[in-house]
Amino acid sequence: MLFIDANIWCYYFDARHPEHEPVKRFMRRALLDETLAVNTLIVVEAAHYLNRNLSREEARRKTDNLLTLENLNVFDFDREQLVKSLDVLNKYSSSHGLGGRDATIISTVKSHGVERLVTHDKSLARVAKLESVNVLDPVN
Repeated sequence: MLFIDANIWCYYFDARHPEHEPVKRFMRRALLDETLAVNTLIVVEAAHYLNRNLSREEARRKTDNLLTLENLNVFDFDREQLVKSLDVLNKYSSSHGLGGRDATIISTVKSHGVERLVTHDKSLARVAKLESVNVLDPVN
């Protein structure tokens, strides 16, 4: 299973990004061959980006396309996941500059046994590796 960070969805859905082409190639294969995962916060973050940068109609269409993928697991962000995320944040915020949303990714991946994280975020990748999570960066 691949957990897809919001930045990857943004690059995939917005052709204006220089990262779009390598991400598009990666995601086309992943969409066909893999089980994908996100948490609810990733969906909101990607939708926020799309709504700020595309027309309302296009943003909604792309968000709906994301949510209707048959091979996508959307993990809820509940109180238990919140506590786990706060533990990750406490452990890595000062020492590695990890932010709150990225802490939710680490805790979700660890809680649900997701094997691989796909991100172009170097700080998140560093912490993920410290937590023994395999990281893929389709841009590099």
